[in-house]
Amino acid sequence: MTFLFKRFFFFTVILLSVSMITTVDAQWYNPKSWPLFNSKKAKRVDILIVTTNYVKSKLLADLIQYETNQPILLLPTGSEKDKMFFLLPTHESDEMNEKDFLRFIDFLQPKNVLFLGDERYAPTQYIDRIKDVAGTWLIPGSNWELIARAAGDMLRLRNLELNYLILLNQLDSKGQIKPPPTTESYRGFITKDKFWKSE
Repeated sequence: MTFLFKRFFFFTVILLSVSMITTVDAQWYNPKSWPLFNSKKAKRVDILIVTTNYVKSKLLADLIQYETNQPILLLPTGSEKDKMFFLLPTHESDEMNEKDFLRFIDFLQPKNVLFLGDERYAPTQYIDRIKDVAGTWLIPGSNWELIARAAGDMLRLRNLELNYLILLNQLDSKGQIKPPPTTESYRGFITKDKFWKSE
């Protein structure tokens, strides 16, 4: 083999190797595909739902969370003294002290904070403290059916009020959802309260 032929052969092998590498991984030149840049970004909180840990207000907050996949912050009631509860859509929860409220909002950086209820459920002291940190929305009042309707309109959740009323009617005297009527199965179908039984 002549010198020119050897050189031509060498460059051809190099060229083929490079083209095979780029064919296998067409994104090798893209820094975003590198492991350093490929980690999942944390999702920002669009709406933080804030109310007090009473039955009707908590029920509505739970329904909004179910529909929007956004977290809830339950403010202290008289029995809880200075304890607040942060509830994630994944059913994880965390307890925190009331004095950390502003620092927590600043850390969480929600786009908006939705307060539900009147002074008993969403005291103005909390709303005033975060006006410079996040956008604040307030649906005041003590009639929770009207609050559910307003929240449904504001957040564009069509069935929020209806679902809230259905669950509200299922609450027992202790504030627990009543279990559904007893059922039995018949050939793969659910039959209610032994309505019909074959021999």
